[in-house]
Amino acid sequence: MDKNPRTSGLRVIEDIAWGTHFCQFYQTQEELMDILCPYLKAGLENNELCIWALPQVFETKKEAAELLKKTFPELDIYLKKVQLELISYKDRSAEEDRSNPKKAVRSWIEKSDRALQKGYDGLRLVQDISGMKNDLENLIDSDEELDEAVENHRIIALCTYSSGKFDTGEIIHAARNHQFVLVKREGKWEKIENYGIKRAEKRAIRAFREVKTKSKEETENLVKLLEERTAKLEKAYKSLEKSKKCLSQVQKMVHIGNWEWNIVTRELYWSDEVYRIFGRDPKKFKATYDTLLSSVHPDDREYLVNSIKKVFNDKLQNIDYRIILPDGKVRTVHTQAEIIFDEKNVPVRVEGIVQDVTECKRTEEALQEREEQYRAFFENSIDAVLFTSPDGTIHAANPAACKIFGMAEEEIIEGGINGVLDVSDPRIISGLEERARKGRFRRELNFRRKDGTIFPGEVSNAFFKDKNGLVKIVMIIRDITERKQIEEALRKSEEHYRMLFTNMSEALFLGELICDRNGKPQDYRFLDLNPAFELHTGIKKEQVLGKLHLEVFHDANPMVLEKYLEVALSGKPAHFEFFTHLTNKYIDICVFSPERGKFAAIFSDITARKQMEEALKKANETLEEKVKERTAELEKAYNSLKESEKSLAEAQKMAHIGSWNWDLVTNELSASDEMCRIFGLNSQEFYMTSDIFLKYIHPADRGRINMAYKDILTGTKIVGNDYRIYRTDGEERVVHVQGKVIFSEENIPVRMRGTVQDITERKRTEKALELSEERYRIVAEQTGQLIYDYNVEKGTADWAGNVKEYPLQI
Repeated sequence: MDKNPRTSGLRVIEDIAWGTHFCQFYQTQEELMDILCPYLKAGLENNELCIWALPQVFETKKEAAELLKKTFPELDIYLKKVQLELISYKDRSAEEDRSNPKKAVRSWIEKSDRALQKGYDGLRLVQDISGMKNDLENLIDSDEELDEAVENHRIIALCTYSSGKFDTGEIIHAARNHQFVLVKREGKWEKIENYGIKRAEKRAIRAFREVKTKSKEETENLVKLLEERTAKLEKAYKSLEKSKKCLSQVQKMVHIGNWEWNIVTRELYWSDEVYRIFGRDPKKFKATYDTLLSSVHPDDREYLVNSIKKVFNDKLQNIDYRIILPDGKVRTVHTQAEIIFDEKNVPVRVEGIVQDVTECKRTEEALQEREEQYRAFFENSIDAVLFTSPDGTIHAANPAACKIFGMAEEEIIEGGINGVLDVSDPRIISGLEERARKGRFRRELNFRRKDGTIFPGEVSNAFFKDKNGLVKIVMIIRDITERKQIEEALRKSEEHYRMLFTNMSEALFLGELICDRNGKPQDYRFLDLNPAFELHTGIKKEQVLGKLHLEVFHDANPMVLEKYLEVALSGKPAHFEFFTHLTNKYIDICVFSPERGKFAAIFSDITARKQMEEALKKANETLEEKVKERTAELEKAYNSLKESEKSLAEAQKMAHIGSWNWDLVTNELSASDEMCRIFGLNSQEFYMTSDIFLKYIHPADRGRINMAYKDILTGTKIVGNDYRIYRTDGEERVVHVQGKVIFSEENIPVRMRGTVQDITERKRTEKALELSEERYRIVAEQTGQLIYDYNVEKGTADWAGNVKEYPLQI
């Protein structure tokens, strides 16, 4: 077979020959592609048929091809030529019989032969073994069969292992069945040689078998051949020693050591790496069962002893426990143990491996803590959080997302990203372009709720890789509807301010405090001013803006400057007036501070107002004199009125005439003192309404009162009537009431006022006179005399007696 070297495409191993069988351990998809991309590219460019049996993490062949294209844009050419064949894990599972590794290997040999027939130089194979993790025996057999097949064919085979899916024992078995191993240490790929132990052993066995099949005639040739094979075997055993050294290096690199406990002799063997893990010196420390237990953490000893006992029940043990190093540090180790029986099925020894997993445990704990933190953030965030794929598939949505979009999580997942995003938003395209360049973007986009309403959101998203190495996207969406409303309100407020600033009649300017080196305020700088400032001062904006106060107004009033600086420092507003000789005007100024170190001043010309105030002051002084004069006159008139009221009260008392006032709206009556005396009431406690007033009227006269009241409401005629009343002491009196109705502008009666006079004595006199006259008439008629009463002033006479008998004229 042609042993000329082939280009590997990998710096770490350079050129390789046909028949090379090696492996790679990777932790992430990125590490896997670090090796595969250049390795396959070199094969395709050197006329080799390339086959990649994909790992389980790739759901489709298209996904794997897209990753290769990132470093090998010409890949489509080789895919069309079928020079590169991608076999999905699903297709492999359907085709391969994993219980028969030989059958699987024969299929690769057949593909190699067909490749040669088509004119290719050979077959470059990549096979991911991670899917066989659960079948260790067939995994080892498959590696051995492939190693033997590759040796005699134009095949270069690379087996890839996801190190996170294999334990330490499986990793060691895998490493021993390959010529060398590629691992990544401290960010660099390293090549660990395996000097062909297995191949040398197989060759020696085949050689001895060949010797037994030869005839006596060929003895000499066989002896010679045997000597050659023996020399090769010796070389193989030397290689074995080197391989042991290699194994020790591998153990040291991955912190894995192996041990063996002889149950019969109770001797315990530790590899160098076990001693390193336990912090012991092989020359000074004797490894025994008891010394092992003394190194175990006290809280884990019983657990370890019970686990060892279970080994004797023919159970493979995988346990983690803590150990204490001589310096007191606590480390965590992982142990895998298996019991070995002799031909009589008696346990003779226990073999196992130990791995320092302290950092792994810490990482797991950190990851668990990080997971808990992430879960707390995911569940309690007020922003919507979505986990998606580049194709728009949504894998998870937090409660805030469900609340914001008004959907259940299942509805969000089912609808995908187009179900929550307003796809008509033109900003989406530029956002996707930015994410393609930078791996993330943050901007505002429009989103859609379940009810169809569109709302603005601030979205931040970025790429990340999940535990399987697949590219995912985290999207954090904040509903900024309220913020947009506030911004719009601020925009309108700014427009209103700018409109007011520009069109207000008062002058306004903004100033910034200027301090000296010691921080003492000494001046201010003009930041902005409105058009009214120019009208009031006659100074153009460009002559003031950016300049200091003292540069513009050299002879300005220092009091004004002090006020401005005081407001800028304290933040307390001020309002003051002053007269400026610069324009010979009175100025009214309001100053306030919008932020520390700055102030705004609004001023207006109040000269006209001041002149009016001065004129008003003089007018007030004149008016005060007039008021004093009028006050004296009013006091005199008031005193005269009081005298008149007193005289009136005395006159009313003398004439037994009182006055009254009836409010028809409130139905309340007010009365003078004399009226109260007439009714026998106390003027200090007087309270009267129409209903109460009627109680004082003689029952026989109340009907006339009601009839008079109705007449009152129809016009303004004078009312005069005599009524009988009952005083509070029960005495019956006769009063004469005179009144007049007052109407409103709407001709509605609102008030009635009048007088009341006690005419009891007069009524009694009139009654006595009537009786006297009646008696006089009767006497005259009875006596036959003619009696008359002649009124000299009127020239009339009243006759009594028998006038017929006295026809004489007087």
